[in-house]
Amino acid sequence: MAYHGDSLAKEAVRSTAYSMIEKRLSNGFWTKKHIVLAGDCGDIKTLYRYGVDVENIIACDCDSKALDRASDWGVFIPSKGCDDLVETVRWAVDQYGINQIGSINADLCGTLQKGIPILKDIRKIVGKKIPTLFTFIYAWDGFYMGKEAAPGNARKAFLTKAAGKPKALLPYQSRTRASYGSPMCVAVFT
Repeated sequence: MAYHGDSLAKEAVRSTAYSMIEKRLSNGFWTKKHIVLAGDCGDIKTLYRYGVDVENIIACDCDSKALDRASDWGVFIPSKGCDDLVETVRWAVDQYGINQIGSINADLCGTLQKGIPILKDIRKIVGKKIPTLFTFIYAWDGFYMGKEAAPGNARKAFLTKAAGKPKALLPYQSRTRASYGSPMCVAVFT
């Protein structure tokens, strides 16, 4: 599902996350392939601003309009599996080799229960060799019920138990002009 209209906070967190990956990969960041969900092309824009050639960006999405937007940027969209992130990762590793993949962004923006199986499938394919970003709803209950951050901490513990400890958790509020949004978090696995 494509999310329309990134918040400034999401843009800042995305930039921070890719900066962490850039530091880890050093000079290889610009020449390696980066796998993203097309969505509203926020990751494509960020990678482009970081100097990654659009030919090194591979986009997939289950939303055909999102793929059309990504295609307008000139990024690569595989003909097979372009609607499935796990299949796109599998295809890219087979096509280019694991050492040529710079990052994977599982920007699912959903619950951990729905996203963890996808993250696990990706990590089965790439192990810990490829930096992976994973976006999820962070503390919905506590935010809307006025409770403290315990729900966020519970989600952090659940994520760590299910997928390993991330290098960083970058929380943000997905608020836009059109929506009050939700507390979200990007987990950075490097």
